[in-house]
Amino acid sequence: MKKRELAKSRSSGHYYVVPGSFVPSEFESDLTENALETDESGEFGNEVPVQSEDVLEIKPEIELGSGKGAVYLYYFPTYRRMAEQDGETNWRCKIGKSEGNPLGRISNQVGTSLPEVHHVALVVRTPDATSLEATLHGALKQRKRTVSDAPGTEWFFTTPEEVLSIIKFISPHLMENE
Repeated sequence: MKKRELAKSRSSGHYYVVPGSFVPSEFESDLTENALETDESGEFGNEVPVQSEDVLEIKPEIELGSGKGAVYLYYFPTYRRMAEQDGETNWRCKIGKSEGNPLGRISNQVGTSLPEVHHVALVVRTPDATSLEATLHGALKQRKRTVSDAPGTEWFFTTPEEVLSIIKFISPHLMENE
């Protein structure tokens, strides 16, 4: 949408749809209404996201491994569609970790601030999420896949399949329940 001047940047990695712009039909399903409510006190900073049932029922496409920690990969469907339309094979994916509930962690990051529901492609449970995440980040940095204009350091131009192939190479035991 940025290349087609349908979206503009508010700050690095944060975009908005240009008011009054024509949104092609292939993107219309990604634009959903989300709202914020204040809690009983009505004070600023006590906002509670109001999520649709679809957001609450998000499940990872692939879930592997075992352990208290997890490494996850999610992306926004628009990133994938735009990459495919441009003939690219990789798109922006967030690779992070959680020492508890990875879906809760992702929801806290994404919340309802965006007009599109994220796609959780991969959750890999492991007793050592920190090491697995660092290894994946390192491998993708070596491949020069870092998204330089993203907020933070956990966004990469990759695919769930590429990340699974790296995991299979470095930790084949995590793929046993695939």
